[in-house]
Amino acid sequence: MSITRKFLSLLESIDQGSGKTLATDNKRWDKRPAIVLMVVALCLLMLHYLKFNTTFYATLQIWFSQFSSNPANDLLQLRRETFFPLLSQAWWSFWHVITFICYPF
Repeated sequence: MSITRKFLSLLESIDQGSGKTLATDNKRWDKRPAIVLMVVALCLLMLHYLKFNTTFYATLQIWFSQFSSNPANDLLQLRRETFFPLLSQAWWSFWHVITFICYPF
């Protein structure tokens, strides 16, 4: 039995153990738990890789390379600003809000 079939049979047994019966077809099971598990896995994966400062700096480099005539100088000027550490904290907070609140909602 493949891993996918084992996983689906586990979800089906959980669904059947909930005491809920379907009036139309007893062979069908609720796919909502599988969707929830996939969304949770996606959110945790996104949070794990996107919240760090290195991703923020790489995003800034890509942004300035696309929309600036002198990307190295503009990025250096931005990093010299006194509010720049606040931007990196805002990046961290943004990804936590997105992955813990917006996507699950």
